[in-house]
Amino acid sequence: MHNLIPVLASLGASALVFLGACSSGSSAEPDPATKATGLTLETLTATAVEGTFEDGAAPLRFKSVERAPRQADVTVVAGQTELTMRLDYDRGEGEFDAKSGQLNQAQVGAMLRLMTALAGAVPSEDTTATKALGSTLNFYSVARPDEALPTFKFVAENGWAYIQCRCHFQDAEGYHNWMGVGESCGTSASPHCPGRCGVGCGPDNLGPLGRWGSGKYTADCAKHDYGVGSWAAASDDYIFASANCPGGI
Repeated sequence: MHNLIPVLASLGASALVFLGACSSGSSAEPDPATKATGLTLETLTATAVEGTFEDGAAPLRFKSVERAPRQADVTVVAGQTELTMRLDYDRGEGEFDAKSGQLNQAQVGAMLRLMTALAGAVPSEDTTATKALGSTLNFYSVARPDEALPTFKFVAENGWAYIQCRCHFQDAEGYHNWMGVGESCGTSASPHCPGRCGVGCGPDNLGPLGRWGSGKYTADCAKHDYGVGSWAAASDDYIFASANCPGGI
């Protein structure tokens, strides 16, 4: 949970027409003018989503492809850094590799804005490709900037420990602090909702970000928020955990 403010995407009439056609899995080439706040969707089918996001100093290119049923490859390019995520939802396994590249602060922030724009631009019923892309961007949006990104594998069957939604002093697998959601919770580093596996402290399970970035509160996400747990250790929580908290600030 980092205290960033989402910027909601707005769609023009031409974009709405295009999205209606693609929601059925059409492979037709999109209109080049189809954009939503810097977002250009070049491909949107039942098994793939690809495009660009022009975000000032931090443009991004992205591609997510369902390579087999419930398996997806996600690639996001930010400047000279190419981040790849291979996900298998049936096995609950993932692999991340950025070849020791890193993201600057502007690029980390752009991940959230791209996720928000996509949430308003792709059909509300996720495919494997859109779910994988959205969850991956949610995870990238809390990467520590200007640090070499590690290569790692993660397995969901290792499990995640949910924490309680209500703000109070909690045990996060041996780490004790104020966690959960509430105006008096957290510190200046993680205000109002430490433990939230997503950016910001807005309403959970509501609006566009409810799809990929809110409603889940876990021990590893809390430790990441307080700087005592690694980004990699929280990866399965961000990618695979389901929502356990319906409220929000």
